[in-house]
Amino acid sequence: MRPLLTLLFALAATAASAQSSYPPPDPSAEQAYIAARERADAELKAISDDQAKRAADDRLLGKLQPLLQAAIGPIPMPKGFDREVMTVPDTLCCGVGLQMLDGQMFFSATGPGQVLVTTEGIFRHWLAAHAPGKEAKEALQSGGLVATAIAANWTIGLFGALPIATPPGASRAVADLAYGNQGFAYGPPPQIVVSVFKGGRVYIAFVDRTATDPPIEICGALFAGYEAKAKAKPEDIKVSNRLQEEGQAAFEKCWAERATNRAFPAVTKEAQTLADSLAGG
Repeated sequence: MRPLLTLLFALAATAASAQSSYPPPDPSAEQAYIAARERADAELKAISDDQAKRAADDRLLGKLQPLLQAAIGPIPMPKGFDREVMTVPDTLCCGVGLQMLDGQMFFSATGPGQVLVTTEGIFRHWLAAHAPGKEAKEALQSGGLVATAIAANWTIGLFGALPIATPPGASRAVADLAYGNQGFAYGPPPQIVVSVFKGGRVYIAFVDRTATDPPIEICGALFAGYEAKAKAKPEDIKVSNRLQEEGQAAFEKCWAERATNRAFPAVTKEAQTLADSLAGG
């Protein structure tokens, strides 16, 4: 069922790309999906047997996915993200990623990168469940919430807002320097997160940045000091790893304290281009 529905999403998106305009989501379809999702969650919660729950998970996903497609409506594949498309989450109860934001995930054809597309109504329903009382902009500039929304089993840290302009026709756009990793990572933030609200839909993109700006030298020197100490203890893995971790923590704290007062013109321009491209769809 899931491969077939994924193919249907891809075909729908491809067909939609030939159209000149894309109507906003149908509120009735949006509410129908949210109601069906709540019923599915309640049904799964009432099942105690693991095997029965997994079987119900597959069955309910099969029913929900066409409703999700109807709720989101016809949309083009975001430019540069046409390698693959899948529905998320791909589980409601069992396994990783079950807390992800419901939508369509498009993957980059040229390298690491992905865009999640959903509706504002579905996003706000998800946000109310995961961060009651939090506003959309605040949520989209929280690494933990962004990771929950778009990442099945890895973390995302945000290290400084990028001052992008809201593209024409969009109601909101935010961007941040980001760090996404599945284990432990070192060095300056290599990614950006860009989120755009337009036409009743929400686009959340996470991509490797290609632009570079002068580094925050004091932070790099701070990390280099810890790294040198770690390399001086190659025989003691625990001490070396601890120093690496302390160095990364110190580096991240340094970035968090200084990035808000620094301009990153090249990376901001790249984020703006991505936001404009997402809004252009």
